[in-house]
Amino acid sequence: MNINQYQHIFTYAGIYELLTGPVFLIAVVCSVAGFVFQVKRFFKATVRVRRLGMRESLSRRNIRSMVKNPGTLLRDLRHTLWAHRPGMAIFTTVFHILVIITPVFLLAHNVLLKEAAGFCLPFFSERVTDWFTGTILLSGLMFPARRLFYKNVRAVTTCSDLVLLAVVLFPYLSGFLLYHQLLEFNRLLMLIHVASGELMLVCLPF
Repeated sequence: MNINQYQHIFTYAGIYELLTGPVFLIAVVCSVAGFVFQVKRFFKATVRVRRLGMRESLSRRNIRSMVKNPGTLLRDLRHTLWAHRPGMAIFTTVFHILVIITPVFLLAHNVLLKEAAGFCLPFFSERVTDWFTGTILLSGLMFPARRLFYKNVRAVTTCSDLVLLAVVLFPYLSGFLLYHQLLEFNRLLMLIHVASGELMLVCLPF
């Protein structure tokens, strides 16, 4: 075996090609499989609850009554985060929406999509994307702070929660640094950005 044949794999171009080719396809397949697994798990749990005594006709009747009488829905919302901490509920919802839409409708990603597939999606302006990324990163500071300083939240916080938050935030931080050329090692940062984005894609369903 001639090792010189495989030296190109360890160059920047070789690693980038590997990450944006086979590794990206594996990440997409794992992400889709994870979503399918979670949907099946959700419906299995729903069936199990029905078998324990919830009748389907009863649940349908409840849905119809909520549509006819919005007051029923409002009473149910009293027991959710929207009633107890509406600010935190809005903040969390906005964070999750931005995490999803920012990379999908990013100009740079759609340029790559155009080159690879011949089409692109609508995209936000670079200034808007900067605001979205900044909001995501600031949120990333607030979530661990809340877990550290609120006793009831700290009690249920595990190391995996903080690791998962870091996995979500790192592609946005590395992408922001790359776009604004704030660091010197841009090639290494690009590889880290692509790899961390694919890791987030795999973790997304979970």
